[in-house]
Amino acid sequence: MARWEPSDEFVHIGRWRADPRADELRSGDEIVKLEPLKMRLLLALAERPGEVLLTQELLDRVWGDVVVTSASVYQGIAQLRRTLGDGNGESSWIETVPRKGYRLVAEVRRQARDEVAARSAESASAVELPDSPDRSGS
Repeated sequence: MARWEPSDEFVHIGRWRADPRADELRSGDEIVKLEPLKMRLLLALAERPGEVLLTQELLDRVWGDVVVTSASVYQGIAQLRRTLGDGNGESSWIETVPRKGYRLVAEVRRQARDEVAARSAESASAVELPDSPDRSGS
């Protein structure tokens, strides 16, 4: 199976925006830097939201020819869950499917980088400065 390659787009996963180029997650003013392998793991899950990805498939796609065990997937998923905010036995982001693998249960949406840049430019040009106070005393 082919390894995941970073794309030139942002991936919105629930409230988070993943930036594969920068290995960052952003939610409002909060920015979290991910290790590159953790970003690849998250984006492999995001390619097929709602579908179970087998542990071996994740090993092949994320780690490729590097010899690691399924414990690497388990540890990566645990770290992603902490980062995304899963806790107390809830799986609002990544669900474990016993003896099979994992499923991303959050909503996923893709967004082109140039679309984000265009929106930022529109927002910047739409900002109006307040009128200067009239200093003539009238």
